[in-house]
Amino acid sequence: MQSPSLALVTLILLSAASPAQDNAQTAPAPFASQITILNNGKSEPTALAMPTPRPEVRPVAPTSDQPTEKPEETEPAPVAERASCPALKNGTVIGEMIAPISEGRCGTASPILMTGVKVGRRDIPLAMPATVTCGVATAVADWVAVLDAQAQELTDSPLASVTSGGSMVCRARIGTRSGGVSEHSFANALDIHGFILGDGRVIDVLKDWRPSDALEGQFLRFAQQAACERFNTVLGPDANAAHANHFHVDAKCRGDDCAGRYCQ
Repeated sequence: MQSPSLALVTLILLSAASPAQDNAQTAPAPFASQITILNNGKSEPTALAMPTPRPEVRPVAPTSDQPTEKPEETEPAPVAERASCPALKNGTVIGEMIAPISEGRCGTASPILMTGVKVGRRDIPLAMPATVTCGVATAVADWVAVLDAQAQELTDSPLASVTSGGSMVCRARIGTRSGGVSEHSFANALDIHGFILGDGRVIDVLKDWRPSDALEGQFLRFAQQAACERFNTVLGPDANAAHANHFHVDAKCRGDDCAGRYCQ
């Protein structure tokens, strides 16, 4: 009688020698869910370990705590350089360049917000800051320096401040029949109502234009004549009623060389 072990070996050899068609009929699927392991004559089904599926990775939406791309910075509105106005650069004109002004047909490319002038080591302020061109600002500074010297000679007191009025404003000309756009519309004009001396005295165009032989009247006539030598247009109390209380000065281009003068 054969031992159980010998019988088992014989059975295995017979199975290996069975026809190919039997293999074709009984061949397991490529990825069988289980296999049979022989162990001391006993067969035990053992599950085939399958790979653990990886969790799906989804993109994470940015939150408010996450850094975001910095928006591109835009350049500020262009402002003309101080070097474009020598009188502002050297300190004769006190003020600053401001952004270009464009209001319909009015405006200017390089306006200055002028607050005063420097005469020697003294600052002589404007009562009201004026928005003017470099040309007007430069002429005003030169004019005030001459008036300061005249005030000291005539009144024994220097100028302390200038009573300024309107400057940049988009409007038509007033006091004339021709109409048209005022030079104020281009920051090319300034109105002066009077002057204050160092000793506190006030010289006012409206109140002191007459009598002409009074000290104040003499000073105002000197001021008008000095303005006519520095500005292309000067209008005072004798021009018309619209200018009874101030001097209008501007740098309007007159003539082919823009050097023509109109003083009244």
